[in-house]
Amino acid sequence: MSKHKSKKKNQKAFPSIVRLGGDNIDWNRIPQKLMLSVKTDKLPRLRRIHQSISEAANIVMPPIEVVPSGWVTSDNSGMIYGRCKLLLDDDSYLFGVQIPAATLFFVDDILLRRILVHEFTHCFWYYEQIMLGLARGEMVLDNSPAQFTEKDVAKMSEDDIDALMRADPFDWFSDQDAVQFLDYDHDTLDPSTLEFHTNWVDKGLPTEIPDLKIDFHEKLGIPDDVIKHIHDLLGDEVVGVNPVIRLLND
Repeated sequence: MSKHKSKKKNQKAFPSIVRLGGDNIDWNRIPQKLMLSVKTDKLPRLRRIHQSISEAANIVMPPIEVVPSGWVTSDNSGMIYGRCKLLLDDDSYLFGVQIPAATLFFVDDILLRRILVHEFTHCFWYYEQIMLGLARGEMVLDNSPAQFTEKDVAKMSEDDIDALMRADPFDWFSDQDAVQFLDYDHDTLDPSTLEFHTNWVDKGLPTEIPDLKIDFHEKLGIPDDVIKHIHDLLGDEVVGVNPVIRLLND
């Protein structure tokens, strides 16, 4: 059952946290024309969409990092558009979204927005699990749904596991963004995947298979507005839980 609550319009400004990842050596592997396009066109576009999602949801969305690559599936036939990842923020880590630069060249604004919402639901799912774990007096996180054994997970498809590790979009986003939620197995992505292979992979541009697992040994921060929202959503399940920064292996 959805726990969606109507959100009152808030006039405060929502910051857009979008940045480049990788170093100059990594970015120099990409043709200068494409690198310039990322910096002058793609990043501002990402910031606009990030801000728009935040304003519609009335909560600041997780940070986004763009890396100089294109991501393929393990069989080299598909495309990976983004991933949830711990991103460094000052002296702690926040759950955020890492996007390969290639994604920004092969999806329009509508599809990019849906991809970001998909990845943001993973970020918020992890935050919910952390808060629930703290309420139970435990701090255990891994890369699979806690309610299933390793044997159960081994029988599941990647899409099934992905679905179990997402927060309910109606809990975190505007009705419009929640209704338009994107599953990665949808044929909406087929044209973009084909274009990516034709105009990026086949042309020898930087490509890699990303590690989609998250390393949980880092120091983790939870934004104040996320903590408040989880308290509003889960109520008594997380009463009294107010983490500031925790070491996940404490």
